[in-house]
Amino acid sequence: MGRVDGKVAIVTGAGSGIGRATARLLASEGAAVVVADIAPEGGRETVRLIEEAGGRATFVHVDVTDAEQVAAMVQASVETHGGLDILHANAGVPGPDKPSVAWSDEEWNQVIAVNLTGVFFCCRAAIPAIAEQGGGAMVLTASAAGIQAVPFLCAYNASKAGVISLTQTLALECAPLGIRVNGVAPGEVDTPMGASALYDDEILQAYLRLIPLKRIAQPEEIAQAVLYLVSDAASYVTGVVLPVDGGIMLRNEAMAMMEG
Repeated sequence: MGRVDGKVAIVTGAGSGIGRATARLLASEGAAVVVADIAPEGGRETVRLIEEAGGRATFVHVDVTDAEQVAAMVQASVETHGGLDILHANAGVPGPDKPSVAWSDEEWNQVIAVNLTGVFFCCRAAIPAIAEQGGGAMVLTASAAGIQAVPFLCAYNASKAGVISLTQTLALECAPLGIRVNGVAPGEVDTPMGASALYDDEILQAYLRLIPLKRIAQPEEIAQAVLYLVSDAASYVTGVVLPVDGGIMLRNEAMAMMEG
């Protein structure tokens, strides 16, 4: 019996990267998965991979910045699978990599809209449906950058810090409904969003010097953390943002000096 057997899950940003890995893992553990993404090709490929492995999945096209589309996504879950137990609010964008004063209004607004407002829209729509089932779990994808900011990603840092605060707020509000709300805070992950760093050897080596485990995470490693947080193994865990970062947030000047 799988760890989320018989549950219904929505995963946003499930057309690639962490979202795809989570959708596939939840399906392998018994959940019916609504694969939600703005990119139909990637989303349908995730569904194909799940079904090929014997799992259950449906694709829903959604732009998480559109509240009506998000509401329709949740309604599709209820109509197709009979309810909703799990939400992984994962869709995100990095934005440009440049000094804060060089960011345009449009660039700032787009990152905040996807990474923070979109997560809020998903949670707001999902909470009544999950409560109707008698409770469940939500996991929000934050970032190590939401805890320790990095330069030149001002909106990304701010949006992910906002997701952390939203996670804690919703954990308090949703506890009486039987809904646990937690977050994951990945560091550098081998995904399409992190490709620019991974394929520039100089940048990659600089990252690796900062990571105590000396390697980049695979999406499946983040998915395992999500699975734990939505499963009964974490039945007394809520309001937690779990770093899955290879120890990068432990990095300090003493370590740098020791390594020369």
